[in-house]
Amino acid sequence: MTRWRNARSKARAYVRLADARPKAGAYVRLADARSQARAYVRVVWLAVFSLAAGCSSGGVTEPTPPPVTNSPPAITLLVTNQDHVEAGAEVDVTATVTDAETPVDQLQFAWSATPANGTFTGTGAKVRWRAPAGATSPSQFTLKVTVTETYKSGSLQKENVVSTTEKINYNDSPVEIGAVTQLFLTDFGTYSVTPEMCVRNFSDSCRGKADELGDITANRARDGVKIMDATSTIGSIVFNASHTSADVVAPCTFRDRYNDGRVVSVVGNCLLGAVYENYKWLLCYSNFQCLNCNQLLAAQPGIAKALTHAHP
Repeated sequence: MTRWRNARSKARAYVRLADARPKAGAYVRLADARSQARAYVRVVWLAVFSLAAGCSSGGVTEPTPPPVTNSPPAITLLVTNQDHVEAGAEVDVTATVTDAETPVDQLQFAWSATPANGTFTGTGAKVRWRAPAGATSPSQFTLKVTVTETYKSGSLQKENVVSTTEKINYNDSPVEIGAVTQLFLTDFGTYSVTPEMCVRNFSDSCRGKADELGDITANRARDGVKIMDATSTIGSIVFNASHTSADVVAPCTFRDRYNDGRVVSVVGNCLLGAVYENYKWLLCYSNFQCLNCNQLLAAQPGIAKALTHAHP
């Protein structure tokens, strides 16, 4: 700025010199001096205005970067470390992701489950999912990962978002086995349910299905006694080491009505087997352990045959 002030002072001196009354014989030189001084003043003021404009705008404006082409992340694989999960248990979930421009650890990962239930722990491409308790069993959950890449194109902030899903089978095995067991025992004592319908939750791979179908058919053909109803609870369920089969003890009571009007309660344990096939539990066999038959026979010897054939 000092240089510009000195230049402006010098220019004004030229103007004063040019405007001064010339002595004889100096008219031409004074005219030239006046023109040069005024031109110099215009140059000085133009420079001053340019400098002021640059200061007020904060300096030289940087050019805007050109837009860029950014390919989205690629999710090549989404897997769990097992194909089914028990209620309340955890599974590892891993996404394999690549990206041409952004390191994988700088991408954003969001995890979710449908139905919206369960809990994810961890961050990034590998997490753990804890299955909920109390969900419908058997069923499937869909696990989803969403990957977001943030980048700058020109002056704009942009995103690439991709996602994929993986299904996992869900079982609450004790609840599921208990449900098919009690449904079968209720159906056994309900004559409006056909024998074929009674064994709908038995495995075709188990011989016990055919055996039970024959027992129910014979039971419905009996003369002189009919089962009025059946009640049961689940006493115990014991799984094998690989969690693919289970033995069930279900305390049960059958009320039998005889043609003479007598009603007899037969109390015992229903002993059933279950197998895990195609991601669900099915029954495999059913037997009955009578706990009060000796007392009933001692009191009413005539019901021996009925007690032998009346119950699963």
